[in-house]
Order: sequence, then C-alpha cells, then structure tokens
Amino acid sequence: MTVRGALLLSLVCFCLSTESWSGQRVTLRFYDSVMVSGTKITCGDAAVIVADNRETANKLKQTVIGESAPPGYSRYLNPADIVKYKISPVWPSLDFILPASRRIRVFTDCVEKRITDFEKEIAGFIKKSTRWNEKDYTLEIHNPDHKFRLYPGPWSVSFDKLETFYPKGPLRLTMLIEQAHTTRVSVGCKINVETAVVTAKENVRRGEELGSHNCEIIKQDITGYRYFCYSDLNAISGKTASRSLSQGTIINDKNCESVPAIKKGDLVSIVLSEGAVSVSVDGRAREDGYVGDRIWVQNIGSNRLLRVEILTENKVGLIRKGEKNI
Repeated sequence: MTVRGALLLSLVCFCLSTESWSGQRVTLRFYDSVMVSGTKITCGDAAVIVADNRETANKLKQTVIGESAPPGYSRYLNPADIVKYKISPVWPSLDFILPASRRIRVFTDCVEKRITDFEKEIAGFIKKSTRWNEKDYTLEIHNPDHKFRLYPGPWSVSFDKLETFYPKGPLRLTMLIEQAHTTRVSVGCKINVETAVVTAKENVRRGEELGSHNCEIIKQDITGYRYFCYSDLNAISGKTASRSLSQGTIINDKNCESVPAIKKGDLVSIVLSEGAVSVSVDGRAREDGYVGDRIWVQNIGSNRLLRVEILTENKVGLIRKGEKNI
C-alpha cells in the first residue's frame, strides 16, 4: 500500500469513528445523594448513565466531575453545571439529557481513628529518633482519645523531626498520615527521663577542680532539668566548679567551666618566631585565657604590656604588627 493510500484509509477510519460518536443521546439520572470513598467524584459515582453505546457509557462512568469533601464530610454538586463544565467539554459530540437537575449531596466515606490507635508508631518513632537508653525513659501520651477521620484504605505514617536527640518533659509531635492527602495530627506527650548523671558527692567550693575525688555517677530523674547534664566522669576532666555546689548537685554545663590554660598572674614564655629563628622572653599573664585566646601579658624585663595568643599552658605567641588585634 502506498503512503497516500494509508493516509486515505486512516482518514476514512477517523470519519467512521466520529460518526459513531456524534449525535448520540445520553441520559444522565443523578442521584439525590451518594457516597464516595476517595478524593475524586466520577460521573458513574453520581448518576445512572443510559446510552445506546455501551462503550460510551463505560467511558462516561470514569469521567471525573469533581473533588470529594474531606473524609466524613459532604459537598453539593449541581447536575446542570456538571454537564456544562465537566462532561460536555470532554464529550462535545454527545447530546446529554437531564430528566431532573436538583442538587446532589456527595458524602465522603471515612474511618474514625484515635491517637491511641497509633501508639506503636509513636513509640517506635521516639525510640528511633532519640539517643536515650530505652531503659532510661518512659513515654506518656496526653491526648490518646483525640479523634480524626481518614479515607478508607491503606495509609502510611511519618513524623516531623525532633528538635533534639535528647527530648525530655512536655513534647508535641506532629504525626503525618499519608493517603491521597496528608492528615496532620498533633500528639501531646511527655518523655520522663531517669538516667545516670554526674553529681557532686560532697560539697564543692567555687573554683575547685572536678573529678572522681568529689563527684560520682548516680541515676536521677532529670525530666524537668533544664541544662545539659554530664554522664561520664571523663567529660568533667579539666573542669572546675563555677560556683559553690552542694552534695547531690547535678553537674551541668552551667555550674562548671574548663580550667583556663593560663590564669592571671601565671609566668609565661613570650615567643616571637621569624623563619627558623625563635626568641622568647619571660612575662606574666594579666588575665585568664584558653588555648587560642588573645590576652594581655606583661614583659617582666621591660614592664611593657603585650598582646599575645595562647599557644600552650605556659607559652604565648607575640602578635605581630599589622595582625588583627582582637
């Protein structure tokens, strides 16, 4: 067959197909009310379709005529508007007949759930998202009877991320239930934490160095405790009490501080290096500081004040002229 012959055959088939659809009369008898189970409303959900051609009727049934209401709610649809704006533009060659055009009410089917139905998912999320030992915390859900509605059918559950790996006390989770749409559920809960923390085993004076000689690890309830607590004696090595601590006080990042590498009054070695040449003189610190800090020291020989950077516990480097003096 030539190309021209193939084109003519295609044109004839198209014309025959068009003639088979054009001029058909289709009767749509809309229900007074219907129930749908998903997010879409089809013509087949809302009406009885009477057509001479069965294929036409089957395809009309699948035509989407609107969005459904949220689960458990309903909405109204106007049959005349449905035909004019939803069906006729898709099927311009069909002649539609409406025996009646009263509004129809479309209910969306639902299943009612409570937060308590998802306790396993909530507990699993907390276990996965926190770094607490599972034996050190308990979870309370404050609104287990809170109700919400979902579409019938499968769903998946996820949660918004926690702000910290160590949550404790009152907490509000956002549970996301994914279906055709996302349902967000606010879960009020509380995480009670009783874990091993470093505490003072005797009264500790301000400025006293902390260690195993005056601290110990005890399991305590820290649910309402505001500050970061230490759980390892090695973590307080080189730290001193920033205030007086009574026996049993939990050691945290607010009541202790690192021991300065250099304290005010300490003798230091002031070093100036230039290539392979290094010169040092003795000095005395005029303020406390840690490695990397910049402090003032006094040259013992000349009594001149110098700005230096702390290199080690007893060594400082002279800041050259032109360097930013912070």
